[in-house]
Amino acid sequence: MRDTTDPVARRLRILRLERALTQTELADFAGVARTTLIRLERDARRASPVTIRLLAEALGVPPMAITIGNYEANENPAPRMQPAVRG
Repeated sequence: MRDTTDPVARRLRILRLERALTQTELADFAGVARTTLIRLERDARRASPVTIRLLAEALGVPPMAITIGNYEANENPAPRMQPAVRG
């Protein structure tokens, strides 16, 4: 069976799992709702540019790592490991 999942959804999940983060942890670090992250990973929702940027910062990768999958692992900064503060 062919995988029809959106590449963005797949990359987001892979990046999260590579960092051993739960969906709740990543959502908290990025300052997005957990349900948003779940829907993005299930390809049930499209991410806005702002959401992509927040998730990329929390994962310690450039946004392109999520959108087109083009980044060098040794060039990425450490992921943000504290919940984002919105205000």
